[in-house]
Amino acid sequence: MAHYGLFPDSVVPSGRVNPYIGVGPAIVWSGFNLGQFSGNSTNVGLVVEPGIRWVVFPNVSIDTSVRYRMAEPSYSFGGVDTKLEPLHQLSFLVRANYHF
Repeated sequence: MAHYGLFPDSVVPSGRVNPYIGVGPAIVWSGFNLGQFSGNSTNVGLVVEPGIRWVVFPNVSIDTSVRYRMAEPSYSFGGVDTKLEPLHQLSFLVRANYHF
């Protein structure tokens, strides 16, 4: 994860506003149940998350971000392996953080 602090002051010298981007691997669990056909899959995926951290107090911040996740799940039905088209997920996040 890379970030850059903007608007530093005497209380928060690292900056009150911190745009960031994170890129890395993810573990994606998926499953479905279609009557007699059901399956579960655990795969490695890719996550990209750009966002902005807003520092409210030196030990409290709020994050606003968008998370993109991509994986290619594969399932086995009676010994036949099936790989699906890539799964693309997009999430909008707001988080409150307490820093120790």
